[in-house]
Amino acid sequence: MNAAFQLGISFLAIDNFSNKFGNIQAKLGKFEKYTNSISDKMRALVTPMNTALVGGLTSVMQNFAETEDATIQLRNTMMGIGGVVSKEFESVSKKAEELGAKLPGTTADFYKMASSMRALGVGDSSLSSALEATAQMAVVLKPIGVSFEQASEATAKFKNALGIADSDMVDIAKKELNISIRII
Repeated sequence: MNAAFQLGISFLAIDNFSNKFGNIQAKLGKFEKYTNSISDKMRALVTPMNTALVGGLTSVMQNFAETEDATIQLRNTMMGIGGVVSKEFESVSKKAEELGAKLPGTTADFYKMASSMRALGVGDSSLSSALEATAQMAVVLKPIGVSFEQASEATAKFKNALGIADSDMVDIAKKELNISIRII
């Protein structure tokens, strides 16, 4: 076969199939528009759901992280010589979790209160009971702008300023609570 004949056959084949290729290309274009339309509709449905889900998970994860940080802070505050954590840690931790479920505020707030009180000199043996009385006082004082940590600092500083023994700490914290209720 000569080259001119082959070229002619090629042009004839292209001419015969160009209509078919054009139809296929048009159908593919319509299919692409259809899939893009479906994709846009799905994105419009899924995006708000993802936003709500991620927002909810972020809040839960943030609360968990804050509680874990506060727990570690308390553990470090109650750590003695040689890196040994006080045996009272478990009872204070349990009390903080109990208060977090019972009173307004988060468990992390109560862990931070205990850390603050311990760092300012409240002994391990009275920390759990003093925490409960101080937490109740903090709830009473919250409407007038006293934070949980401020209430715990005030209790600990009051103890130090007056030289109150750890064994008397619970009674003093309860008296502070009664005084704050009368004031408000």
